[in-house]
Amino acid sequence: MKVRKISIFNQLFILLAVLLLLGNGVLGVFAYTRSADILLEQVQSSAINIARCAAANVSGDVLRGIEEGQEGSEAYNLIVEELALFRDNADLEYIYTLRQAEDRFLFVVDSDPEEPADIGEECEYTEALAEAFAVQDTFADEETFTDDWGTHLSAYSPVYDEEEVVGAVGVDFSADWIED
Repeated sequence: MKVRKISIFNQLFILLAVLLLLGNGVLGVFAYTRSADILLEQVQSSAINIARCAAANVSGDVLRGIEEGQEGSEAYNLIVEELALFRDNADLEYIYTLRQAEDRFLFVVDSDPEEPADIGEECEYTEALAEAFAVQDTFADEETFTDDWGTHLSAYSPVYDEEEVVGAVGVDFSADWIED
């Protein structure tokens, strides 16, 4: 029986082809993860900028006076109108205001025209939200989160009445397109 050996040329060709495939795979994974990181940074930057602008637009003294059961009041509707400017003209999904009560965060005004959160309804805790109140600056979530409505990234910016923080504006941007 005759045994056929693979020639040196063919061995080198196969080795080179395997190395090229591995190199392309590593490069592809690196490019994919880096692109996703850059897109996430861009969404974070946009979310921070819009949250900061919206918070500057919200009247702190009006927000301070809104209490449970005042949905539809003149003060409530004024804040909804201020938030709606951003909701309707920026590429965001949700915009709302929050208030801190001890270690919880509660919705005050939600501008969602279909299913707004009630005043006093608890908002899910995130590190960025806690930092916005603690540090009194604008922060965005480090990672996206997925819920029943899709994949989002949120940013929060404090609302001031004079020198005092009376709440925060939260904005949720869709991050579905990043994964797509």
